[in-house]
Amino acid sequence: MPASAWAEHPSDYQGNSSVRLISSGGGENDDVRGQMLLTPHLRNCPYVQQVLESFGVVWGRSRLMRLAPGASVPEHADINYHWFRRVRVHVPVVTVPQVRFHCGGESCTCGRGGVDLRQLAPASGRESVGYHAHSPGRRHDG
Repeated sequence: MPASAWAEHPSDYQGNSSVRLISSGGGENDDVRGQMLLTPHLRNCPYVQQVLESFGVVWGRSRLMRLAPGASVPEHADINYHWFRRVRVHVPVVTVPQVRFHCGGESCTCGRGGVDLRQLAPASGRESVGYHAHSPGRRHDG
């Protein structure tokens, strides 16, 4: 991905950037409403399209995420209605074992090419569990 494709996190989490792959109208935005379409970045990445297609599901807003050395994603909950009947899927592309995922009091690693699936807004309407990731020492591009 060219450097110009990377955008800062919409919540301004330091050291966290992303490339939008599927977004509202296929544009450079973080909207959760509107028709979700492939962005030019994803259209230019046929292999990433194949990986997404291999899940056999309809995708919503999606992006490649990158954490700078020592960066973390603060624990948070996805409370927007967009996430009510959706799950988060994490597929590490480049990672190291020291990168940890924390969710609902649990902690795990997810190796390159592995899948971490989190339903963050339970159908019962209870408050969703927090989620964050931590990146040690060096940059992880993915």
